[in-house]
Amino acid sequence: MNCDTTNGPCACGAWHGKKHDGGPVHPMQIKDKGVYVMQPGLTIRDWFAGLAMQSYGLIDISYEKAAEMAYKQADAMLAEGAK
Repeated sequence: MNCDTTNGPCACGAWHGKKHDGGPVHPMQIKDKGVYVMQPGLTIRDWFAGLAMQSYGLIDISYEKAAEMAYKQADAMLAEGAK
């Protein structure tokens, strides 16, 4: 399979030309006018951040700080998984 190295999702499931985000969580192929098109959905980074955000509702911090902390945690999880 030849990868499309432009910005965006590739048929291989990777996301080329962007910050490493782990690729799509639940990629789908959708038939549109007779052609199958890749629909990436959420990235793994966004998925991890969303999971981390669930616990931040239990402490008294702003939404902005919670989002910042969640993405830092998601980045750490992706870095650890890449080892």
